[in-house]
Amino acid sequence: MKLFSFFVFVGENDGAVMSPNPAFMPTGFHTQLKPFVNPNPKPDYSGDIENLTPDYSDDPAFESAFEDEDEDNDIYDYDVADFLSGRIQTRRYSQLMVLMEFYTQEESFDADKYWNYGCNCMIHGDRPLSDMGTGPGVDRLDIKCREYKLCQECARAQHGEMCIGEFIEYRRPRTKTLLNDDGVEETHKVCRNSPNTCERSLCECDLQFAKDHAKVSRVAFDPAHHNMLYNANAQEIHDMCVRGAKDANSDRRCCGGVSNAAKVYNNALSQQFCCDDQVTETSDGYKNCVPKE
Repeated sequence: MKLFSFFVFVGENDGAVMSPNPAFMPTGFHTQLKPFVNPNPKPDYSGDIENLTPDYSDDPAFESAFEDEDEDNDIYDYDVADFLSGRIQTRRYSQLMVLMEFYTQEESFDADKYWNYGCNCMIHGDRPLSDMGTGPGVDRLDIKCREYKLCQECARAQHGEMCIGEFIEYRRPRTKTLLNDDGVEETHKVCRNSPNTCERSLCECDLQFAKDHAKVSRVAFDPAHHNMLYNANAQEIHDMCVRGAKDANSDRRCCGGVSNAAKVYNNALSQQFCCDDQVTETSDGYKNCVPKE
């Protein structure tokens, strides 16, 4: 019997709280970060790393934070100073930027333009990747940012609360030539971590967001929705970003996320289904669909 890849939202306060389907037993997330106390609240990392105590470098809980692989499988190590000083978060942000630049086909992605936009495109602060925005989205571009944040919430629901985008790195995506639906060759990035792992889920979230953002931003960017640079009336945007406003989701669930980007759908709606790990408008023609309750 196949176990469906879907998860249930059970409430929403500051951010949606989800609990995984009880029938689903995640097996891939095996390097959860343990809670720790910074041994030096005002660290000076200019000296020798050996002066730091205690030494977390041999702790298996930090394994995924202290090593990385390039596209040719060469592994290089990080040290605990990278983690405590925030350089790991910086490297994860850079992973997203590589994908954004690849799909926008620009030498430098304009973060100032796009990362202070609408209610959900807020990629800044101490949790720039995983912090949820507010509200359903003011336009198509803002909705894509909301879908990206929800994708990461689904990853946490599936793999545990420490499956956080800022702290868990994935293998560098490979560049491959693939055929699109029309049989035309296109160059894409492909995630390389094993399916059904935290790393794979986060990579798929980044990858899908980069693709979606590149398509939508060309036609949907509205200067009036830019909070910092273009919008003269920030109060109007603030009033529009009311958590839960115009959000009719009463039975929100995660669909997919094993080897693709998870998406949220409303299982209470008759025209939304989770079939074959994708959100569909009908169950006709699909073999594996989450049953309606």
